[in-house]
This record gives sequence, structure tokens and C-alpha cells, in this order.
Amino acid sequence: MALGLTEQAQSHGTRESAPASNRKGEGEKVSDSGEMVLMTRVITERVEQVVLDELDLRLASLRLLHPAEVTRLRASVVREGMLQPVLAATKVEPGRRVLVDGFKRVRVARELGLAHLTTSLLALDGPMALAMMLRSNAAQRGMCALEEGWVMRRLCREHGLTQAQAGAMVGHEQSWVCHRLRLVEQLAEELQSDLRLGLLAPAVARELGRLPSGLQINAARAVREHGLLSRQAARLAQRLLATDDPRERREVLADPLRYLAIEPAEQTANASKTDSRLSPGGNDLRKSLLGFEGAAFRLGRSVMSHAPKGLRGEEARILTPLLGQATTAGRRILTQLDDVSHGRSRARDRAAGQNAQEEETTDAQPS
Repeated sequence: MALGLTEQAQSHGTRESAPASNRKGEGEKVSDSGEMVLMTRVITERVEQVVLDELDLRLASLRLLHPAEVTRLRASVVREGMLQPVLAATKVEPGRRVLVDGFKRVRVARELGLAHLTTSLLALDGPMALAMMLRSNAAQRGMCALEEGWVMRRLCREHGLTQAQAGAMVGHEQSWVCHRLRLVEQLAEELQSDLRLGLLAPAVARELGRLPSGLQINAARAVREHGLLSRQAARLAQRLLATDDPRERREVLADPLRYLAIEPAEQTANASKTDSRLSPGGNDLRKSLLGFEGAAFRLGRSVMSHAPKGLRGEEARILTPLLGQATTAGRRILTQLDDVSHGRSRARDRAAGQNAQEEETTDAQPS
């Protein structure tokens, strides 16, 4: 049955156009690039009950399977049944029904022991099936940028489309395609395998993809071993890109948490802002405290750059009391702030004044 489902079709060598009634209102930009004419048409669709094992899952490697999402879907299917049909293409290969959308539903159906799935069969060839993968997930943003990159790589590298042609098929500009290709092709294949296995989060993979290929594997290992989050992985990548020294990079990877404190530049930017909740005096104190934190960061970085090999034991013994003095000063400030917050400062001042008067009186008495 014809359901008005629209998609990009391709015609080689012939310069025929799609009917104006199909183009109007579809929101598609018809592109004519080289010998390929991209046009919008209505795809004939039929819905059937398809045996689960007859669905061809060759495109499954282009999708990431999130266990939490599968668990939620399974609970929904148990409660309400399978509400939406899966999509399959019939012209990728004769006699094959290649799954285009519904990979989580197939997974859940197998877990529940279902034998058949309601399937919408679409007359799509290889490139059009790939384009449909993106289009069927566009509304709910069901694919991350790396998954989109895998689809674009298939279209451009395996099916020979230009970036402009691939973009026209999925309704995006060439720059969008270029960005997705770069994300994927800069990421080491080993990390892409880890992504598919669920060993690496997409957000972390995007950050690590900024690194030279020789660093990505070791950086990913450091992220896993130290349990770094995506924001921390971004800082790790920045830190590794900031130096060309192999020794310093090894030190960062060996103990990344030691190097992921807020940088002084960020401290300066934060200190230049004011907090609307504070008075002018409170903001002056805030600026001083942020400066104190920045100084502590620089001190820690300096210690790590010189210790343990750069400092002799005697030097460490000389410097330790100075650090003790700074720590004592910090604790004294913390105590004062705590007293103020609990309204104890005036009582403490009165008690201190009384003690001082008693001491003066005692000193004035003849011995």
C-alpha cells in the first residue's frame, strides 16, 4: 500500500524529474550533482508478519546498542506489546529483507522468544536504505554523531557518493557530512570496536578522537582504568594536546586525575565574575578565595613536576614546614567563615576580649 512515505531516490544517466506534486511541501532540496539526479518520490510499502530469523541484520554494526534503552523497551513490550513495526529494505539484495530501523525491537523480540515481527517492507536499495536509517531516527534524535558518521562513510566510501550527494539524500549540507566523516575517520578502529561493544561511551570517544591516533588507545585505557567521565576525558585530551613531550604525556596517562584540576586561566575567568548573592565585600573575599585555590593548583603542579626525582630529601624537609604554615592559614580562614555563618564571631570576639583583660589585670598585680 502507498503510505506517502518519501525518500531520496537516484537515477543514473537519465535527467527525468519527480512530479511537482511530490516535491511540493516535502521540505526536500532536490540536488543535481554530476551524473546522479536526486529526486523525491513516494515509496511503495507493504506490511507483513516476517519470521524473525529472516530479517537481515547486516546494518546492525552501524548502530550502538544501549543496554538501559533495551531494558526499558523490553518492559514496555511486556506491558503493552510491540506497538511499532520495524522497517526493512527489499532491494538491497534480491530475496533479502535488510533491517533498516528497529534493532532494539529485534533484540527484545529474541529475548522474549517471539517468532514473528510486524515489518514495513520498503522498496529501498543500498544507498536509500542507509539514508532511511538516518531519516527514521531524525525526529527523536535516535542516532549519535558517530553512528551518523558510520552511515555517511558507507554512502561515500562504499557506494561512491560525493559528500554533496550523500548530504542531499539525508537532507543535510555537505559540511554536515564532512564533519561526520571526520569524526569517524579520525577515531582509531580499535576504539570504534570498543564503542560497539559498549566499552566506551560515545561522548568519550568523540573527545579521544581529537588526539593523534598513536595516543588514542592509551588515553582510552586511562579513561577506563581511572573511571573518567566525558568532561574529564575532554580535559585529558586537552592536557595531552598541550605538550609534545613523550615523558610528560606518559606521566599524565599514568595518573590523569592528578592533572585534571581546574586550570589557572579558568580560575582567573571565574574570579573576574561577581556573584549576585554577595555584597561588594563578599565578592572581594570570593575573589581572594578563588585566587587562593589557583595558587594551590600551581603549587601542586609545581610539586609534581619536581618530585620525587627533582627534589632531594633535605629540600623536602625544608619546604614541609612552609606548607604546614599555609595549611594552618587555610584552616584558620575556614574556621572564621564557619563562625560567621553560625553567628559565633561576635561571641568569640567578646570571649577573646575578656581573656585579654584578665591577662592585663594579672600582669598588673605585684608578684
